[in-house]
Amino acid sequence: MKHDLFMPVMTFLFGCLCLTMWWVEMFSESRLAHILRSMTKPSLRGKNWSAIGTPAFSLVCVDVGLMSIGEEAGISRTLYSLAVYVSLLLVLIILVGLLPIKFPRWVYADWQYAKRHGLLDEKGNIDREAWERHEAEKKDDPIW
Repeated sequence: MKHDLFMPVMTFLFGCLCLTMWWVEMFSESRLAHILRSMTKPSLRGKNWSAIGTPAFSLVCVDVGLMSIGEEAGISRTLYSLAVYVSLLLVLIILVGLLPIKFPRWVYADWQYAKRHGLLDEKGNIDREAWERHEAEKKDDPIW
């Protein structure tokens, strides 16, 4: 029984860690967030994967971990089936996130960053001139 729960617990914890890293990238101002945002380049990871795929994958890991733990504990078949359908829906969301399409601007980390720093124009788009000024000021900051 002890060994049967090791992988489900690790899967659950891995999903929680990935979800936390995604949150840090999207909504934090820490050095780690800066590093994670700098990795969201077309040559490394796509913006869609960071915005859509990472949280969906993390939730799949959390859901599968909880399903496996629940299966060992003997949850009802109905609850187990519901968790399976949630996982399948999240896998579909992951596949949609891999498509090279543009999602609403608010799902991307750079828009969230611009919103936090007042770099949006009247229409809610990123003001490129303000962004460039902000980037120039940020280069003088030794923390980055």
